[in-house]
Amino acid sequence: MGEIIRTHVEGLDNQIEGGIPEGHIILLCGPTGSMKTTLAYSILHNAKDMNSIYISIEQSRMSLTKQMNTFGMTYDPIRTNISLVDTGILRKKLGFLGEKTLTDIVKMFVNRLIEETDAKLLVIDSLESFYTLMNMKNPRNDLFHFFAELKELGLTTILVSEMMEEQEEFGMHGCEDFLSDGIIHLANEKVGRSVVRYLRVVKMRAVDHSSDYFPLIVDDGFKIVVK
Repeated sequence: MGEIIRTHVEGLDNQIEGGIPEGHIILLCGPTGSMKTTLAYSILHNAKDMNSIYISIEQSRMSLTKQMNTFGMTYDPIRTNISLVDTGILRKKLGFLGEKTLTDIVKMFVNRLIEETDAKLLVIDSLESFYTLMNMKNPRNDLFHFFAELKELGLTTILVSEMMEEQEEFGMHGCEDFLSDGIIHLANEKVGRSVVRYLRVVKMRAVDHSSDYFPLIVDDGFKIVVK
């Protein structure tokens, strides 16, 4: 096994033999309000010894950085280890690059940033918003090639994926779960007027891990409660 990418979620890395194996493609799934975006960004923010790329389809760079600032993750475009690419940049490129597909454009951006920064980590947020721009004709076949192309990049990749509260499948097209190397599921449970968050590692190839749901606390960083 190669390098291990720590999640910096207190208690979680111990449950997955130190962290996410290098080169894995991870689905980070959950319903609205389960802190998917914040957790994905936090993993990159805390990986201060390596450069990373965050592709935000849903939010502008300004909106995303403002949101992260409220959690103490201040974005400094000069000193940060994160290269932010937002939907505005991608949409402009879609208009200028003719027959090139969205995946072509993303690969172009990512490859350029890998050359410039030696990036090791990649987040795409969110997968469903990415689908709306991909114009897939055969989703299963297109996704097979998309995941293969992600693998070829050699990065550890986190794909943020939206789920409905009662949804059981971990992807819109029913194939993302087996195409990915790992699945981290965030869940919400309403208790009275409060909402309790939970985290479960559903799958992590090449790692011995618990499949239990652990309470997830978001305060000064992320923490799971392991009994």
